[in-house]
Amino acid sequence: MRRKDREIINKEQIWRIMQRCGVCRVAFHDAEYPYIVPLNFGIGKGEPLTLYFHCAAQGKKLDLMQRDRRVSFEMDCAHQLVTGDLACDTTMEYESVCGNGLLETCVGPEKERGLARVMAHYCGEKPKSVDEYITRQDESKRADLCLMRNALRNALPDAEERISWSMPTYWKGHNIVHFAAAKNHIGFYPGAEAVEFFQEDLKQYKTAKGTIQIPYGELDTALIEKIARWCWETGHHV
Repeated sequence: MRRKDREIINKEQIWRIMQRCGVCRVAFHDAEYPYIVPLNFGIGKGEPLTLYFHCAAQGKKLDLMQRDRRVSFEMDCAHQLVTGDLACDTTMEYESVCGNGLLETCVGPEKERGLARVMAHYCGEKPKSVDEYITRQDESKRADLCLMRNALRNALPDAEERISWSMPTYWKGHNIVHFAAAKNHIGFYPGAEAVEFFQEDLKQYKTAKGTIQIPYGELDTALIEKIARWCWETGHHV
């Protein structure tokens, strides 16, 4: 860096700047020009410092990563315009972090840790219980979340209720189903096989691979119980 007087080398300070950033821009090696894309991220504070990114299971980013795992990144925050009497005296203040590293796909426990760090970056530390998770949500959403919770308790009475991937989860030897509060709906995560099997029953809802979006006020508890029992009985799970 040319301006050594502005360079920050203290790792704790760098980490705190990264905590204040909302997006990380990652540059991949492409055929003719670099391919740069903004991504949500989480931070693993350790040696070496690790950044976790969340993206779809397929696409250009992953294709480029398969060819070359080397990337560069940049993130910035604390933007402030500084004006002066002359144009040359006007500038923009900001804090930024730039670096490079190697990408790899997370699996198993490391994937869960990574998703938890992404959630923590934007939502704070994950709740320690389902009670705490529901209490953290807007009051207008809590009644539907409680209905969802009770439906899953009825369907899976022997399952352990826990927080996994920062979401309420029902577990018995493995994660069976999750649910989560979104802005306009409850996300229900029974897995791709369940969504496919119950597609006729789910026509009123928006679905994606392994996910059902249930608008607040439109929760069909009987259907939720039916899907959850099917997941447990058939061994299909998230």
